Amino acid sequence: MHVCPNDCILYHGKELEDLEACSECKVSRYKIRRDDPSDVEGECPRKRVPTNNKENAKMVHWHKEDHTEDDMLRHPTWIGGEKTYLEFADDARNIRFGLSMEGMDPFREMSSSHSTWPITLRMYNLPP
Repeated sequence: MHVCPNDCILYHGKELEDLEACSECKVSRYKIRRDDPSDVEGECPRKRVPTNNKENAKMVHWHKEDHTEDDMLRHPTWIGGEKTYLEFADDARNIRFGLSMEGMDPFREMSSSHSTWPITLRMYNLPP
């Protein structure tokens, strides 16, 4: 998906998909080469890192290939996700992420006009 270099708009939808420049800041949608979008929202390069060598790829596939059934407690969301999204669960190459955030006041000033929201992204495919 194309994005304005100044993050004003996404070139998405019937009225914006054919624009050559941003309707807000008038910056060109394209770099010097006509076929190269200025900014493309897409795959994070680090997302490919877990599978860039054989050892890491084996660890990522652990849940599908080496996971053993035992009497240990499993998270119900994990089990429910496998039942709901069968196609996704069947392919060991699919990477499962968990996103969490927690509001906090780091300076213990409850009267302050700001707060901090740390966001954590965790990959669940790795072995314990």
